[in-house]
Amino acid sequence: MSLPSAIASLCPDAEWTLLDSGDLATLEWLSADIQRPTDAAIEAEVVRMAALPPAELTVAERLAAAGLTVDDLKVALGLA
Repeated sequence: MSLPSAIASLCPDAEWTLLDSGDLATLEWLSADIQRPTDAAIEAEVVRMAALPPAELTVAERLAAAGLTVDDLKVALGLA
């Protein structure tokens, strides 16, 4: 699993950018109303998600793996 997937799993409604998908030092947290998870929490989520069978990934996690968000899907479906 990737850092973007882990971040989306921990904070699905948060806005953020990650310039280098393999480097948490490049994470810019944009959601002032949502607390940024610690690097340790994000790294632990990567490990947790990597241990899951593929069928147990949520829709948000699958979208994040594709570089999309739930909001992107809503817009694409005309729901937003």
